[in-house]
Amino acid sequence: MALDTARVATDTVDAHLSDHNTLHKKHNNTYDVVADYSAVGDGSTDDATAIQDAVDAAEAGGGGAVIFPSLKCRTTTAITVDSDNVRLIGVGQATLDRTGTGNAVTVTGTDANNKVSGIQIRGLTITGPSVEGTQVSGNGISFDFA
Repeated sequence: MALDTARVATDTVDAHLSDHNTLHKKHNNTYDVVADYSAVGDGSTDDATAIQDAVDAAEAGGGGAVIFPSLKCRTTTAITVDSDNVRLIGVGQATLDRTGTGNAVTVTGTDANNKVSGIQIRGLTITGPSVEGTQVSGNGISFDFA
């Protein structure tokens, strides 16, 4: 990422903060599902694509923290974590709600030994799977290793 090095004193504080936050995220490998990947977090919109995109970015970066703010994110498909050092971190009252059948989060080994390491899930309430409030087949978190 290239930053504008020709900033002048009249530049806004917002521009400075934006640059700071961009560098901080890049350095610390944080991926906010709402701010960076446009999850809605209203409990009814399917946020699966935004969440999976954040997880995929963390994996591509060699690991990192996928941040769930204090909202209720909904997914209709399993979120798959299949690389080392990915952390799913909830802030405040963060919830991941899986609707439909199947797992909410699936951790899958993909290396030669079919394993991953350094996976953390912290501060995130995972609910479901359910259909219209009724429990159905699947797991909140599934570890899938052959």
